[in-house]
Formats: sequence, structure tokens, C-alpha cells
Amino acid sequence: IVTVKALKKQIPMKPDNIKPIFDFFGRYYTTKGDCPCCGKSEIYSNANYCPDCGQKLDWGEEDDR
Repeated sequence: IVTVKALKKQIPMKPDNIKPIFDFFGRYYTTKGDCPCCGKSEIYSNANYCPDCGQKLDWGEEDDR
């Protein structure tokens, strides 16, 4: 049963509450969102996995801003 849970976390899920982050000049800097599995907030788009639960994240295309 633990193996099934671990395998399901390898299926990429789109983060919740995705928001673009801009620098002081108003230029796009990065994106952040929340883990759809455990709810951890403020995960940045350079993370491929949630640091709390290990869920694989699908940030989509960079042009989806």
C-alpha cells in the first residue's frame, strides 16, 4: 500500500494558487504555488517536488504566465 501511494506521487500535479512573482521593476521573476496534495504554501517553480510530501509538480510551460 505504501508503494501505491509513492507511485501516485510520481504523477505530476499542477500546483494550486499559482501566482507570478515580479521584481522591483515589474519584470517577471518566478512563479509560486501551493502543493495540491498536502497544501504546503509558497513552493517556487524551480522545485520539481513538494519539499514536505514529495508530490511531483507540473508547472506547465514557462509561457503560461
